[in-house]
Amino acid sequence: MTPRPYPLVLASASQGRAELLRAAGFSFSQEPAGIPEPDPAPGADPTEHARALARLKAEASVARHPGCLVLAADTVVACDGRILGKPRDEEDAIAMLAFLGGRPHTIVSALCLGLLQPCGRPRFESGEEVARVTLRAWPADRLRAHVEQVKPLFCAGAYALQDGGASIIARIDGDPATVIGLSLNLLDTLLARFPDC
Repeated sequence: MTPRPYPLVLASASQGRAELLRAAGFSFSQEPAGIPEPDPAPGADPTEHARALARLKAEASVARHPGCLVLAADTVVACDGRILGKPRDEEDAIAMLAFLGGRPHTIVSALCLGLLQPCGRPRFESGEEVARVTLRAWPADRLRAHVEQVKPLFCAGAYALQDGGASIIARIDGDPATVIGLSLNLLDTLLARFPDC
C-alpha cells in the first residue's frame, strides 16, 4: 500500500477495528477519541445516531491531531424500534442478548474521516454501511456463560464476531466487517474523497 502523506489515526479503542485495518495493510496509530457517547433521543433514527456519534468523535480527535487523517467510527444495533449501544455491564449484556435472540435486526456502522486542512479549517467525509444479523435464542444460563467467556462489553448489542463471539450469531446478511464495526469498502470510498491524503 502506498504511504500517505498524512498519518492515519484510528480514533477508536476497538481491537476489532484495529485488526481489520492491520489485516488490510494500513499503517496507523490508535488513539481513542475518549468522549462521552450520548444516548439516542427517543425515536431517533439509528443511521443518523451512528453518523452523528462518528462525527463527534472525529471532530474531537481532529483538533488533537493536526496534520493527521483521523478515522472515527460508531456502531449501533437497531431492533423493534430500540437502538442498542454498548452494554453497561454483564447483566445488561445478558438482557440485550436475550432481547435480540431470534429477532432479525439491523447493525449500522458509521465512519467519519477528518483532516485539519492547512488553511486551518477541518474537513470531514462520512458514510455508513448496514448489515442484518440474527442471533441464536439461547436460555439464560448459556447467555451468561457466553458473556463471561467473550466479555462483549465494548460491543454494540453485546455481541462480536471475533474472539469466539461468532458462536451466538446464526446469520449475517451483509459484510461481516460492518458487524465488526469498520466497513473496508466504505473506508476506501471515503479515502478516495481525500485524493491528496
